Amino acid sequence: MQGLGVFSTDKSWGVTGKREKIFNASRKFFAQPSEEKNKIRRDEKRVLGYYDTKHTKNVRDWKEGFDFTAHNPIIIPASYKPDEKELTKCYNQWPDYPPKLREVCDDYAKETERLAFKLMELIALSLGFQPDRFHGFFKEQTTFIRLKHYPPCPFPHLALGVGRHKDAGGLTILAQDDVAGLEVKRKSDGEWIWVKPAPNSYIMSVGDIIQSLSRSVPLLDSSYVYNDGPNNPPTALNFGPVFLSSIMYKLSPIEDYELAITLVRPLRLFSEEDMAKEIVLTTENYGSVRRIFLISEKDEVSKKDFQLWMIQRNPPNEVIEMLGSDHMLMMSKPIELWGHLLSIAEKDS
Repeated sequence: MQGLGVFSTDKSWGVTGKREKIFNASRKFFAQPSEEKNKIRRDEKRVLGYYDTKHTKNVRDWKEGFDFTAHNPIIIPASYKPDEKELTKCYNQWPDYPPKLREVCDDYAKETERLAFKLMELIALSLGFQPDRFHGFFKEQTTFIRLKHYPPCPFPHLALGVGRHKDAGGLTILAQDDVAGLEVKRKSDGEWIWVKPAPNSYIMSVGDIIQSLSRSVPLLDSSYVYNDGPNNPPTALNFGPVFLSSIMYKLSPIEDYELAITLVRPLRLFSEEDMAKEIVLTTENYGSVRRIFLISEKDEVSKKDFQLWMIQRNPPNEVIEMLGSDHMLMMSKPIELWGHLLSIAEKDS
């Protein structure tokens, strides 16, 4: 999984029978004339439902789809802007045919969501965490299911069902039919690997959020420290020179990198007990201080998608993006950072 971010399982997990039902209902829905499917077409106000004009990286996909959520309605921010506090509700749309589509979809959604949380527990255990390590990050999650149909293409050499992309969420559970088409990119050499469909199996794709929360940045020559013994979780991490140069100080001057090698100290890793301690932040104290989030655009440690997710979860008063900066803002963009800090100080003085 580390090299691909994808793994498969042939265990039924209690979902297989429900999968066949949703496959059958899906085929009946997509076999309808366009005018019937368009009755529940999604738009700017109704973001869930049927669609056939989706684009990936500005190229139109050769597919049609139907989206619905496991919980109805879901509540999401009305705007991507961090200063906007307004929320909006999104509701599922259901067609008249097939008549049991809603019942079948709701049943399948409950089982796959249960499976997703079980898989996240297993991923947490494999990383040395407690099983419920990731649960707190998905209390207000937006589990959704996509039914997809890839119709025959008269010019298959000129089109893709869906272009190359990453999954931005936590975990994707893919149920393939017997028609092959999925490819995944191997990190080590950039080669695209063909994923052959296997009966009653599922493909699991680890999304950006889980990768970020699980410290999925390649550690390269870094090493863990086990002060509590080899059979217990690591207590600290020693950054190696290759990691520092290629990940953390990637865009910083060589002088700063050389200095970092001489000054680097082990990074303490917080235990599950530490993370479980409740910290009370009140408006009178923490909330009274203006907070500014500086986005490091080229950060390979806390990548931009994860930084935006942090902003969404706990909106600051202002967001500033530092273009061309690595994880070490003060080293890769010192003059720009100084200018922003000076401007912030003047505003709040």
